[in-house]
Amino acid sequence: MKNNILAIILARSGSKRLKNKNIKKLKNKALVNWTTSVAIRSNKFCNIIVSSDSNKILKTVELYDSKILTLKRPKRFSDDKSTSEIAILHAVKWYEKNFFKIDYIALLQPTSPFRTIKTIKKGVKEISNTKLNAVIAVKKVSSKSSKHGPFYIINNSFCREVQFTNSLKKIYKINGLFYLIKKNFFIKKNDFSPSYFKPIIINSKKENIDIDTIDDWNLAKKYI
Repeated sequence: MKNNILAIILARSGSKRLKNKNIKKLKNKALVNWTTSVAIRSNKFCNIIVSSDSNKILKTVELYDSKILTLKRPKRFSDDKSTSEIAILHAVKWYEKNFFKIDYIALLQPTSPFRTIKTIKKGVKEISNTKLNAVIAVKKVSSKSSKHGPFYIINNSFCREVQFTNSLKKIYKINGLFYLIKKNFFIKKNDFSPSYFKPIIINSKKENIDIDTIDDWNLAKKYI
């Protein structure tokens, strides 16, 4: 299975709410390298690519570990209107042209520094069931704190997207820290968040941290 999974870390430079967040130092280590480090130590990926429009970000990654492949992303795939799916497809095409064909894609966002090896291994174990198209990490959310979807319920161990109503007792949202999807399914659907998938439920407040604002950053520092 290891030889079939390509990990992709998208680290664009244009963060507006927290400037230069991907190379901001959290306990003397750039935020993006918290993710490259756990990806390497999991030993579950054939290769790990950091895709970025920023030479500074790519250099930060290269200096941290030579095992990581760095890919300069064209400007047309890096503006505010560009989707993650476009950047992922660019990375996959580049990798398969220069190395070999893959079967699965893992997306590890750099703003989730506390993702664990256990979570990665659990996701890879789940996708070993060839009937699955996608495994995605989720967190339980309360109706009071959730204003923006998509929202999901879990039925027979699978997440299904639903319209939010106050009558829902257990609702979940994708937390962004781990996506694993069949490459052919992704190419067909052009979507890394399908409406039906196998969830990994993350209950840890620490692991669920997604750094986007200064408040998120200050919260993350409390766990160091």
